[in-house]
Amino acid sequence: MRAAIYARKSTDQTGMSEDARSVERQKTRAREYAAQRGWTVVDEHIYEDDGISGAEFARRPGFQRLIETLKRQSSFQYLIVMDESRLGREPIETAHVLKQLMAAGVRIFAYLDDREVVLDNLMDKMRLAFTGLMDEGERSRAQQRTFDALHRKALMGHVTGGRVYGYDNIEIHSSMLDAYGRPKCDQVERRTLLRSQYYRHHSDA
Repeated sequence: MRAAIYARKSTDQTGMSEDARSVERQKTRAREYAAQRGWTVVDEHIYEDDGISGAEFARRPGFQRLIETLKRQSSFQYLIVMDESRLGREPIETAHVLKQLMAAGVRIFAYLDDREVVLDNLMDKMRLAFTGLMDEGERSRAQQRTFDALHRKALMGHVTGGRVYGYDNIEIHSSMLDAYGRPKCDQVERRTLLRSQYYRHHSDA
């Protein structure tokens, strides 16, 4: 029996370690899950989206490739994911995706808690809706945390992204080291370029 894998990681995902949420780790765990059940995973049926929010559906290339396979006779019987939130973090859209997969004869399994994702009865649908609402709420909180952090940086005069004509972005490092032994960047400040520096800087570019 053949199995497919879908893995996704969002840049703003919280609540678990980087290793647990990484796309490579998800694929490894999914392969192990398939092997335990005697399922074969073919490389062409490994779909992934790295650094894309689960609220996005149309702009996830890996996800769209997965859905495209449903338009023809599916060559796999199982789809393995970490959990339903990998497929989407918007309840109505995610439920629609699950129905499409099930209608194509594909059974979905979540390796994180070792269960089949089903929509057989009211309790299944209520659980999916509740989980989806929790995911959507966490996404909204993550967006607010990001906004608050950038707003705080802006008030302190730190760079929140991008470049400004005639200025350079200077990294300010702390005495603490990162995992590679390099000084951590505390903040980025915008400094005015002297005219001679400005022309030299742009002539080198």
